[in-house]
Amino acid sequence: MKYAARLHAYLTSENSVALQSSLVAMVAMVISSLLLMLTYGFVSVPEIDDSSPTTIDLVSVVLLAPLIETVLLVLSLEFFRLLIGRPVAVAVLVALGWAAAHSSVRLTWGIGVVAFFLIASYLYLHWRSRSHLRAVQLLLFPHMLINLTACGLWWATA
Repeated sequence: MKYAARLHAYLTSENSVALQSSLVAMVAMVISSLLLMLTYGFVSVPEIDDSSPTTIDLVSVVLLAPLIETVLLVLSLEFFRLLIGRPVAVAVLVALGWAAAHSSVRLTWGIGVVAFFLIASYLYLHWRSRSHLRAVQLLLFPHMLINLTACGLWWATA
């Protein structure tokens, strides 16, 4: 718990957005990897498309999807913030909703994104009153980093 408190303190203080975004992406990927390992054998993993990603795939996954999803995520966070009001409850609800949406494509995607959406949603709700720009950046930039990592793995294994 000591490390979780330190992480929370760092992410909610005035530090570099680039460093905070990198940390969010790394923590989310570690948690997601652990969740995927824990569910290994219980969740069927579909065959992976073995074609190499195209430039359009990379632009779509690394730039367009995070931009569109960030707009939708902000709208859903603001809606549920007004409806529920409690930041942790809102973050959990929205993260589970986004995980369910990603699971509709592939179950493993939902498991893989729940940690990111939980952390990013909470940070957005924390930062929005102090700096709306920083709040949006902490949604968008880690999302782009995670998707860039996924595209790198896709390219490396194709």
